[in-house]
Amino acid sequence: MSTRAGAQQAVQAVQAVEDTAFSFVCVGVSGGPFETDCSSYLMKLADKKWSEGTTLLEAGSWLGALKNILCEPNHAFFDAEFPEATTEAKVELINSWVDQAIISHGHLDHIFGLVLASAVQRVQKPVYGLQDTLETITEAFNGRLWPRLASFNAKDPFAFYHLRPYVY
Repeated sequence: MSTRAGAQQAVQAVQAVEDTAFSFVCVGVSGGPFETDCSSYLMKLADKKWSEGTTLLEAGSWLGALKNILCEPNHAFFDAEFPEATTEAKVELINSWVDQAIISHGHLDHIFGLVLASAVQRVQKPVYGLQDTLETITEAFNGRLWPRLASFNAKDPFAFYHLRPYVY
């Protein structure tokens, strides 16, 4: 390939990125049976860095699946800026970039990763969904199945997930 042709392809690639509204990574796309392939997606505005606000859409698979993705040499986060760190540290960094979650319904293949990730949460994050979905999430965080780390009360200092109903 000539230098000119290579430069032309690079310009086309940049143009394609500039026309993109958002970046989307599929973390998991199934309903099981493997816990690393349940419904879970990450999204950010294309003109922002991952660290400037990332939305978690569904959370069936989460940190374990993310670790598998980051172990790939040409992983989906090619445009993310990572310090020299272990894969686990990169997973924790991406988790810290997520500033909100949106959950469509309360089936385990959509909330399992949200539950497990609460063990490493450092800050409180809003979780949006329909009232019934959020009530199902509180059942998972009922103090018996898992600690009470989700609440409708935004001032609850022990809740890492602040549940916010979608009103239509």
